[in-house]
Amino acid sequence: MARELFNSPEKRWIREHFWLPALLDFKTRSQFDLPFKYLTFAGPEGRDVEFFCKTHSVFALQNISVWEKNDENAKALISKFGLELRVKQGEAFDLSSTDREASFFPYSAINLDFTNGFFNLKKNRISPHKLELIQNIVEHQQHHASNFLLLLAFNTSPDVDTATGKSFVHKMAFDVATRFGSTRALFNLTRNSNKTYDKVLSDLLPAAVITVGGEHTFDTRCLGKAVYRPYGVRKSAMLCLVFEFVYDNPPLSQSSFFRAQRMEDTTRKRQEESLALELIDVNQTRRIKRKGISISKHARARYRKLFPSTSSKSIL
Repeated sequence: MARELFNSPEKRWIREHFWLPALLDFKTRSQFDLPFKYLTFAGPEGRDVEFFCKTHSVFALQNISVWEKNDENAKALISKFGLELRVKQGEAFDLSSTDREASFFPYSAINLDFTNGFFNLKKNRISPHKLELIQNIVEHQQHHASNFLLLLAFNTSPDVDTATGKSFVHKMAFDVATRFGSTRALFNLTRNSNKTYDKVLSDLLPAAVITVGGEHTFDTRCLGKAVYRPYGVRKSAMLCLVFEFVYDNPPLSQSSFFRAQRMEDTTRKRQEESLALELIDVNQTRRIKRKGISISKHARARYRKLFPSTSSKSIL
């Protein structure tokens, strides 16, 4: 198959074996009065829309919203899928702050599939743009007390993030080492982060996202981590994460102070759990499959625990 932007064999694996099982399991376990809705950065070809809607019927087309910053890409998506697909043109960070877009929440699943780095800041900010975007989205979901899945992907090549952005990474590494005794990320940063930057962020970023969820009264779990190099290109690495946000529904009689204290305990527990999650190397997994080596019983058991409503055979 010819090489296609945003549709490498490894990216197709992520959609089919990493994101799809999580979506199907969440949909099976969820009792939604509202339609099962999806917000995504679909890209110029809308590959995820095609896969999740047309191929597997996870979402109905009229329940999908796309945020697309490029005018030509937006027109191409409407031409391909028709007017049933809701396409809003603009920068995701700006759209996440508008009352107009807030009116379309809540969503059942949100796919923030970035092509650049998470910490590619050009100047000092109190928080990276992408984390603030997640904060805005979680706040919209909180207003509806709505559980949801967050699918997150971004570039973890060592040169994509700026020195300004990496200062956040170093602070998180020190914090995780201090509070949890997990020094792996800090060790990798101080030795040879060019070869381990994807592993560093797979340890640290879940803790930040889980914190955002806890601050908005969501019990937030990282369900899985995977990294792939499109077409096997070593200099390019994409980290993919899956989070489940479950609204805690605190009693109205509970003070905000007590609620925050209780959520702090939950947040810490979920952060510790995320550090124990295995990082799936998609390229390696695909090579094992091509050689005919079956997945281990341990891996199947772990997969069933994460996604009990789906078949563990689908992981490879």
